[in-house]
Amino acid sequence: MGDTSDAQFYIGGLVDIDSLSLLCLAGNSQARITVAAPGTVAQQPAEARQAIERCRDRIAEIIELGDGELCTPAYHVRNRYMADRTQMVIGFPLEGPGGTSGT
Repeated sequence: MGDTSDAQFYIGGLVDIDSLSLLCLAGNSQARITVAAPGTVAQQPAEARQAIERCRDRIAEIIELGDGELCTPAYHVRNRYMADRTQMVIGFPLEGPGGTSGT
């Protein structure tokens, strides 16, 4: 993965690409990892909580934005939080039939 010791990654803390990127970065880089949850980690799906727990020793910071209702506006706030702190954003487009989640 190259030298990532000076890199900082913000990850959304959900399932699918969030959990996969967390597991990949934690296992294959020295990058600083921050997980951002729109509410709390306890509100996230089981798969996401398990990935966070599995990588806990590699996560530098967990940000819980405290939104009580996990709906589209809460995810927009979380996304804005992460984007405002980065120099580059990597998105993964949602393919297939239209759904209610994904980039």
